[in-house]
Amino acid sequence: MAGAGFVLIPPTARTDKDIKTGQAAQQATLAAKVLHVAAANVADRTAIAEPSPGQWIYYKEVETSGTDSTPSSDGPEWVTFDGDQSAYYQVGGPFIVHTSSTSIPRRGTNPWVALNTYGISSKTAWDVLAALPAAPHALLAVIAHQVATPSGKQFAMASVTGVTGAAHPTEAQLEFEYLTRILWNARLGGPPAALAAVYRAMAILPGISVQRGTTDAAGARAIGITDDGGYNQLLLSPATYQVVGWRWFSDGIFSVGRHSQPKGTLITSIARTRVAEVASPGDR
Repeated sequence: MAGAGFVLIPPTARTDKDIKTGQAAQQATLAAKVLHVAAANVADRTAIAEPSPGQWIYYKEVETSGTDSTPSSDGPEWVTFDGDQSAYYQVGGPFIVHTSSTSIPRRGTNPWVALNTYGISSKTAWDVLAALPAAPHALLAVIAHQVATPSGKQFAMASVTGVTGAAHPTEAQLEFEYLTRILWNARLGGPPAALAAVYRAMAILPGISVQRGTTDAAGARAIGITDDGGYNQLLLSPATYQVVGWRWFSDGIFSVGRHSQPKGTLITSIARTRVAEVASPGDR
């Protein structure tokens, strides 16, 4: 179930008569403050050069579900920055290095063309972040344009449907989900100024709210950022304000098999506990 002190706000909070306008305004003000602090913190980081396409990345993730609170992990994994190769330990078997069967963008491909044509990779996420405007309203206008396209809407909806059952998310929710998917897939982060710009843009989205004092799937402290009342939450570290996890709660519509999950039930929580550039697959 939801963590202690968690009050799930229905996605219709902005129009529900049971939720006072003042409460929604307080949530928006708190969220804006947290996100502006996050922006200031990430902007202050020393910028790093964009890795080469073939740079190997080591990462480890853990996951919990509403039916099993014990963190589980598929083990460490490796992937190249451009997503062309991946590596992992096969269960009960050897170490596997796999080359993608699909093509990857050519060097110099427009970031949006790369994302919409070839899918998301750490490099694509980095390049999209770097291409975003710095001004919040201009940034959201770019994202709104992408969400208005069939491929952009499908990209955003992948985080909404199938988890909460929400068939008709608002435009602001789609923009939030689009941005959170970019942030989650940018395993090495991105240009500090670009990450800060995304946080500042999120701060002005209608319906944005935060949950402080929660934990990720690995038990580490986290801040939940959401635009649908808490059903889909991007998790930030309260120390570094980097993305550390993602979690989903049932809205009462979501079902597993034939059984509907009560509203507020934790469906899945994922935490990324380690990530680093390494020389070759298998290195940590």
